[in-house]
Amino acid sequence: MVAETKNIPRLMLMEGDMDAVSIRQIQSLFEDAMSIDNRDIILDMSKVRFIDSSGVGAVVSFFRRLAEVDRSLIIQGVQGQPQDLFTYLQIDKAIPIQ
Repeated sequence: MVAETKNIPRLMLMEGDMDAVSIRQIQSLFEDAMSIDNRDIILDMSKVRFIDSSGVGAVVSFFRRLAEVDRSLIIQGVQGQPQDLFTYLQIDKAIPIQ
């Protein structure tokens, strides 16, 4: 018998800055997560110090792409400047934040 992994979300730990400088690496990580399996994603942002519009755009795009294939994204551990920006932009109205 093979255990079903769909109900076990994949944890992705983000670190450092999510900005225009790191956007290609972030997009590559998100692409990999899309293609590896069909699990939902928990995006742990507890170690993200800074996020700009490029990083926010990548997260929102990732959320939309997951939703298109009936997968979900939950953000956890967001704090400091990223939390302030997510609150200002009302990201929590669309993407669950824990």
